[in-house]
Amino acid sequence: MTYDPGWDMPRPNWLPQGSFEVGIIPLTVAPDDAPTVCLPPINVHWLPLVLGCLDQLRNPSTWLAADDNAMFAVLSKANRLMQMLGERGDCGTMMIRLQSCQLQTSIDGGVTWVTVTGWDPGFAECVQEQIPVIGLPPNPGDETHNGLACSIANYLANELILASLNAAVTAINDDITLLGFGATILSIIPEFILVRLAYDAFAIIFTEVQSGTIADYEAAIADASLWLQVTCAIYTAIQSAGLVTPTNFPAIITNIRAISYAHSDVITTIADYVEKLGATGLAQVSQRAGLNEGADCSTCVGGWCYVWDGPLNEGDFTTWSFLDGGVPAGQWVPGTGFVSFPFGGGETQILFFTQNWGFETQIDSVTVTYDCPSEAGEGTRQVSLDTASDALNRPAGSGTQTVGFGINSESMTVELDSARTATGHGPNIISRLVVSGRGVNPFGTSNC
Repeated sequence: MTYDPGWDMPRPNWLPQGSFEVGIIPLTVAPDDAPTVCLPPINVHWLPLVLGCLDQLRNPSTWLAADDNAMFAVLSKANRLMQMLGERGDCGTMMIRLQSCQLQTSIDGGVTWVTVTGWDPGFAECVQEQIPVIGLPPNPGDETHNGLACSIANYLANELILASLNAAVTAINDDITLLGFGATILSIIPEFILVRLAYDAFAIIFTEVQSGTIADYEAAIADASLWLQVTCAIYTAIQSAGLVTPTNFPAIITNIRAISYAHSDVITTIADYVEKLGATGLAQVSQRAGLNEGADCSTCVGGWCYVWDGPLNEGDFTTWSFLDGGVPAGQWVPGTGFVSFPFGGGETQILFFTQNWGFETQIDSVTVTYDCPSEAGEGTRQVSLDTASDALNRPAGSGTQTVGFGINSESMTVELDSARTATGHGPNIISRLVVSGRGVNPFGTSNC
């Protein structure tokens, strides 16, 4: 559109009457400058009327321009606004999709798609955090908190990581493709949710083994001590919560990467594989771990611990001997604990039991919870190892006492006797016995 900058056509100082009583100070921004708003669709028959109304903005009387140049500028902007509305087209509904992990939009019913850039930083991590991690695995064996955590760690180390590493080595030695390897993993671990992270995990363990030294991985597969370290790395990270969570997952990765091993490439591959699985994948796979009873994490950080709890009838008490010089000196009473026998015509109550496991292991401490109705008198109250003993409190009554040792031993004896001068008093009872140590647990799997 052409304007007469002198406004002297058809006669000097000619100006048409504006639509507003008072002139408007010219706007300095263009109609398509940011920020913008979207107008709702309007009926096509109303568009000429709307444009006719907008034509009033091209009337010089509308504006209080400082000079002819300012007037020309604001009328040009009004003209641009009418052009924008005049470039009309059919209204379409915007469609949005994720295609190959790219956000795309379409305004022509899906005929053409435009990729949106710059939207995805942090998207994968955000989605992963929003996926609820599966809770505690079933516990059909009624394991303790630590026992189930150990079962989870042992299952993940051996049934997931070791099995996957072994499958990767076999696939590469047999010239099987990555696709074939993935099928093998799914047959080993059918509960995998086939999300992108799982595919990435399959690919990374396969490609790292393929590009590495096969002999290193073969040696690692046969090294039981390595898989105990991997088990402990997972166990110490999840012990507090009792299961894999987004909170303790970073500690699992850190612990695995910290493992000292002759073939560092193996440790890198294991950590990379677990990291790609993520907290959700690891928690999902661990759901079968509750069936994995008998796992032992006693040699992990903190050593082992075993408890005999009388009222709950926990532990294997049948391995203990209740004989003192061949004479019965106590028994196990379910719901009560270790109970003394009367001795010497009933004048003495003797509780004496021992166990010899036949190999040396470190005993750090023994904690005894007991009840003695009578003074000790000439009786003995102590905990003894091969080369050391320590007395328990001698007065009558109930109490709990911890005896510290920190030495190697092949056997342990606990004795709780009563006065030889008293008659008719009740039995001595040890209701709870807790032993902790390091090395091989002579009593089985830790249960406290």
